[in-house]
Amino acid sequence: AARAIGMSKFQEVLYVIIPQAVRISLPGITNEILYMILYSSLAYFIGVSEIFAAAVTLNSIWFRPGEIFMSVAFIYLFMTTIASLGFRKLEAKLRVPGFERVR
Repeated sequence: AARAIGMSKFQEVLYVIIPQAVRISLPGITNEILYMILYSSLAYFIGVSEIFAAAVTLNSIWFRPGEIFMSVAFIYLFMTTIASLGFRKLEAKLRVPGFERVR
């Protein structure tokens, strides 16, 4: 159809194929990014410093695990909520009327 209206191969990919692919793959990409945020604490076990590692260090200094790890939980909750809301808005912006998915 893109060729029939005079688009080049590059324009076909840029204006037809990529927008369709992004609309279809965005929910899966959203899940993967949220999983990366949540499971980043597993990287602590292989020596990568991140939020959980900082909490362990602070706990060894102040010996207040309840407050420290609850703060870390709220940080993870905040990060995933913001990311989820951002992706939800992006999905709404890319939505084509009449082609909504059933959740």
